[in-house]
Amino acid sequence: MSLYEYLQILRARWVVIVATALAAVLAAVAVAALSTPQYRASTRVLFGFSGPAQTGQLSRTFTYTSAMVQSYARVVALPVVLDPVIEDLALDTDAVHLAEHVSATADLDSLILRINVTDADPARAAKISNAVATRLVATVDDLNPARTVPTPNPTPSAGPGTPSEAETTGARLRGQIVSQAVPPRSPIWPRTGLMIGVGLGLGLIAGVMLAVTLAVVNRRLIGRSEVSAVTKLPVLGAAPRATSGARRLVGWLRQGGHQPRERIHELGANIIALTAGSQVRTVAFTSAYDDRATITTVDELGRILARVGHRVLLVDTDLRGATTGKSNGVAGGSADPPSEGRVGLTEVLAGKATWQQAVRRARAREPFILPAGQEDLGPDALTSPAISDLLAGVRQQFDVVLVKTAPALRAADGLLVSALTDGVIVVTDDASMSRELLVDVLDSLDAVGAQPMGVVLSA
Repeated sequence: MSLYEYLQILRARWVVIVATALAAVLAAVAVAALSTPQYRASTRVLFGFSGPAQTGQLSRTFTYTSAMVQSYARVVALPVVLDPVIEDLALDTDAVHLAEHVSATADLDSLILRINVTDADPARAAKISNAVATRLVATVDDLNPARTVPTPNPTPSAGPGTPSEAETTGARLRGQIVSQAVPPRSPIWPRTGLMIGVGLGLGLIAGVMLAVTLAVVNRRLIGRSEVSAVTKLPVLGAAPRATSGARRLVGWLRQGGHQPRERIHELGANIIALTAGSQVRTVAFTSAYDDRATITTVDELGRILARVGHRVLLVDTDLRGATTGKSNGVAGGSADPPSEGRVGLTEVLAGKATWQQAVRRARAREPFILPAGQEDLGPDALTSPAISDLLAGVRQQFDVVLVKTAPALRAADGLLVSALTDGVIVVTDDASMSRELLVDVLDSLDAVGAQPMGVVLSA
């Protein structure tokens, strides 16, 4: 799949991406709204040796103290420190649960230990942090009695009774609070702005992945956006639903006696826009394999255009039913079905009648009809020059000529006739038609030199 195809998928399924991102943002907002705010207070304790220090021992003293500070960071959360704090502050908890809210960090290049306490009450967080720091300092004093700084190579004493260098230091590791915790003003959780930003980012990523997945898994043409992912041809409208019997009566009653015509009116307006002021007069309608939606579309469109004053001719070039006397094409709108003696397209192609004799209309403000006919001319009937002469003649006498062809991928006749018209409109077989099938139809039309003008979606 090329980059262009991916971009077309994203363009076609932008609603999925936006909806997923919006859902992620709403989820982040909901989590932030339902979360209990948590505040963090911090106290800083500086550790160092008291007493005189020799110049040669400064580096060793710093290294030793840094290592001890790292150890004290772990002592902070132990009961030896927390139990006295719980007792002093009369906290309703124990050392195990309090340890979950207490932590300590120390940088490798620093002798400062940061004691952090997280709590839902900012004042209580600061109070506990300071109490833990105070108790840690006392614990360090208990754990570190007066001692000398370890010296790997002490300087020998000058003589009897003269102490060595290690014995003269007498240093003691002590802690001192250098920064008291104060009640924090803003919580560390939830961070609503950050959560919304992360939710938006993750939602967009998830939306893009979902859109691509849907495009790969679901190949159906379920809407205009799906067509735009396949071709740049416009969607001219939707095929009217073919209803009958009780379903038609129920629909009529629900609409107060008026059948909804928005679908076919949109298509009619687009057809007029395509033909107005141009040389487009003959328009073919074809499909892939199933032409039921094509028949309904041509019939309804012919009625609409005729009722608004256009001189319209419907031509049925699907000759697959000619041998049985039954037309597979347009039914003629409100016209009566042709009788056995009536002529049609096959008789015109056979030279037994002129198109003027074969064309008929049931009543005024109805489209003219040229049915398929009764003559059996064989599969090569539509390859004769007669069909070109017919289309050239009728395009001079009618405002619009709507040509119903056989399905393009089922019969070659559909492609041959489509190539002879001014433009072709592809009617999708049904709502489950795949995008690959639409591509096959368009490629087949392109191969014979036909001019696709747009797509009509089936219900």
